[in-house]
Amino acid sequence: MPTDPIGGCPPKDEETGIKRCTPKELIRHEPKDLEVPERTEVFLSPFEREFADHYFRVELKSHQDLRLLGLLPSGIPEDKLLQAMAADDEEARKLAHTKQTAQVDRACHCESNGGPMVRPYGVGLRRDYARIRKSYHPATAALLSDYYRTRVEWDSPLPGILRYWANRLALAGEISMYVPLFRDITINRGATLTVDPSDKLLLAGSIWIHRAGQLVHRGGYLKIWAKSILQFSDFNDIIRTEARNFPWKPNP
Repeated sequence: MPTDPIGGCPPKDEETGIKRCTPKELIRHEPKDLEVPERTEVFLSPFEREFADHYFRVELKSHQDLRLLGLLPSGIPEDKLLQAMAADDEEARKLAHTKQTAQVDRACHCESNGGPMVRPYGVGLRRDYARIRKSYHPATAALLSDYYRTRVEWDSPLPGILRYWANRLALAGEISMYVPLFRDITINRGATLTVDPSDKLLLAGSIWIHRAGQLVHRGGYLKIWAKSILQFSDFNDIIRTEARNFPWKPNP
């Protein structure tokens, strides 16, 4: 398939006008600025034609692809991360088993004394496991604590987010997502930039938000991978991102 000589991406999709890229092609693309004028509201969406040149349809097929886009830590090997998640799975199962065993024992005692019956062991095991596992990540948190050299709690949202991406890839085999890419984003006085709720990732250089402006996302999760997110009160305070000075940009 022929590629775009500037960005290295395949030609635009005829229906959406959005280019298809691999993660490696995406992070090598040269982005453009976005400025939201004063007292206006802009809806950033892959389905708005004015942003077709800023969005890319990215196909993620491996843990390496997830790491390239910052969705998994770049320095943690795949096998170590999966081992930690599997250990958390097993620990959650043990806790759910212990809880259900205790409930069944109490139920048997109540029934022998004419008390009310409760649901048997197997019915509640999966329910309790799902509840525990949702926020229980001791092994993964310990791995991340070593990697980031700061304490990550066992119930921190971060391990759960990593588990979401790893499981989604494992179940589907491939993740297709729209990703907006910008150089700098400037949201001026009284302006609002609303990001499409379906967006999960936003790449940018620096994001400048006036103290009377706002960046809004009403979806469940959005990872912003940018050099900085800064507030300003005067336009002269803004310092533009230098060429190639992006956290996600590979070295030349």
